[in-house]
Amino acid sequence: MTELATQSPTSPAAVFFKPEAMAHLVRLVLTDRSAAATLIALWSNVGEGGTVRVTQAAIAHECDITLRRLSKDLAYLVDGAWIELVEVSFEPGGPLVCVVNKSILQMMKPEELA
Repeated sequence: MTELATQSPTSPAAVFFKPEAMAHLVRLVLTDRSAAATLIALWSNVGEGGTVRVTQAAIAHECDITLRRLSKDLAYLVDGAWIELVEVSFEPGGPLVCVVNKSILQMMKPEELA
């Protein structure tokens, strides 16, 4: 496993993604750079069970894209089975809840790392 982040800000577990996910991420960067940036921003906010709870505005700001572009990126990531949308606010910039595909991401608690 390759470590993405020592600890997610929303979870006490370490975040890892599977090595084959890197090859897919490289292809995603080559086909749609904005969607890749959005995916990485979502990964950086992952919490318990691979769930991401964040606002659309925060992700759009982090990726320096418009909310309209974020909607397109999210649709692309759902179509590619990178994420599953759980809840998306109709309010522009509102809450976003999604789950990262568990075949890509693995969460481990600190005691499991030792």
